[in-house]
Amino acid sequence: MSQSPFPAARKRFSPISDYLRHSNSINQLKQTHALFLKTLLKTQYYHFLTLFLAKLLHVPGDYLGYARQVFDQIPNCKREFLWTSLIRSHVFNGYFMQSILLYSRMQRKGISPSGFTFSSVLNACARIPAMFEGKQVHAGVEKSGLLRNNILQTSLLDMYAKCGFMLDAERVFNGMEKRDVVAWTAMICGYTKVGLMDEARFLFDDMEGRNMVSWTTMVAGYANCGDMEAAEELYDRMMEKNPVACLAMIAGYGKCGDVSKARRMFDEIVKPDASCWAAMLVCYAQNGYAKEAIGTFRAIRVQNLGINEVGMVGAISACTQIGDVSMAEALAKDLEEGCCERTLFVSNALIHMHAKCGCIEQAWMEFCRMKQRDVVSYSTMITALADHGESQVALALLSKMQRKESSQTKLHSEHLTCMVDLLGRAGHLEKAYTLIIEYGDSSDSGIWGALLGACKVYGNAPLGEIASSHLFEIEPEDVGNYVLLANVYASLDKWNDAERLKKMISEKEKRKSPGCSWVPS
Repeated sequence: MSQSPFPAARKRFSPISDYLRHSNSINQLKQTHALFLKTLLKTQYYHFLTLFLAKLLHVPGDYLGYARQVFDQIPNCKREFLWTSLIRSHVFNGYFMQSILLYSRMQRKGISPSGFTFSSVLNACARIPAMFEGKQVHAGVEKSGLLRNNILQTSLLDMYAKCGFMLDAERVFNGMEKRDVVAWTAMICGYTKVGLMDEARFLFDDMEGRNMVSWTTMVAGYANCGDMEAAEELYDRMMEKNPVACLAMIAGYGKCGDVSKARRMFDEIVKPDASCWAAMLVCYAQNGYAKEAIGTFRAIRVQNLGINEVGMVGAISACTQIGDVSMAEALAKDLEEGCCERTLFVSNALIHMHAKCGCIEQAWMEFCRMKQRDVVSYSTMITALADHGESQVALALLSKMQRKESSQTKLHSEHLTCMVDLLGRAGHLEKAYTLIIEYGDSSDSGIWGALLGACKVYGNAPLGEIASSHLFEIEPEDVGNYVLLANVYASLDKWNDAERLKKMISEKEKRKSPGCSWVPS
């Protein structure tokens, strides 16, 4: 039975404000909106539309498309709380870039942001991360006179720390008159993220009222860096052990090859969750304890805990190590039954497993069913075919890998993009650029996007400008490309160039079409 739009007891006609007040679901709000359209004059409509939008933004669920339509109907909206509510809703639902663009639009209209506006946009900048925009928001906070606000200082600190700009984070932190546990923890998290464990430890030792997050962050930071002695020292001092810290310790021991300590750590957990089980499984697999890894996988399945991608790849790797055909079939069956998402990494591992177990047909079937393939997919399959004496098929697949539809390049654009990305991550930007010039398609946005992303990481402005010039021609309306280049400039303190890009972003923002209600009248 469909939900009644309004309370059944209300028999007589009620003022429209009452209808709006009693609309608590999206269906009720849509019917109220339709009532507005039918009965209200324009001046009344805009007044009630403002109240309507404020209520719509508090309805559980992602209705931001509808909210934007309603918002765009309000002529020359100057109400700061509506702009801020819309921005916060975008951040809450993960639309970080859209929230930043809304903030820019709000500024262009001359509406003064509140502290809530600034903290929401800073959160979005931290999550992307978008350093250039974050610096601009910082300037706006200073201009507004709210820089001494403790919440905003913490938001600024968190943004710089999450972006890895620890010198800026330190300046904010040192300028705070009152530092709460959130600010201390944000600094510690930032230091551990970039591997500055000495700085993180100095703050941690000086911190009063350490919480579970700060303890866990320090333990995980040492474990990730391979300093298990320091990780053990802090872990042993923790008053309350939590699954995240245990998981970090197991993974750390696994990376260091100390399987016995990882197992002891695992056994100390009263009720290990699926992540801890997967970490133990991977620890076994990556250190050559294949039978133990498979036994752990079976235990996970018996307990119906669920298996994630990491654990599944670990189980497949263990099966590959010992060439267990029956286990390979069991793993393939489990995947068919949906025990884990069939990701690119899982499929690549399956191809290798089937080939090592002598099931080349199964390997080929897995390769053929893949919707997405990378260089590893092709390389694994080609190696498998060659190992099984299928040299002609292997050569044909190699030719297919090298062949482009235009027949003017030796590498497929997807694989070239992967190679550019790999070279870029390793810091070999010039090699990546040379590869594009020699084999690439100048109209392929994926290839140039991979190079631009690497230029952002390593602060290479000249190559970033080259990559951006191609992207601006291919995707002139994609503001993300402008943002990436602006961040390259920002990382090199080229603020004039960054500001120029900022203006271009504003100019490229598309004019929104007028909103309307899709509710039938």
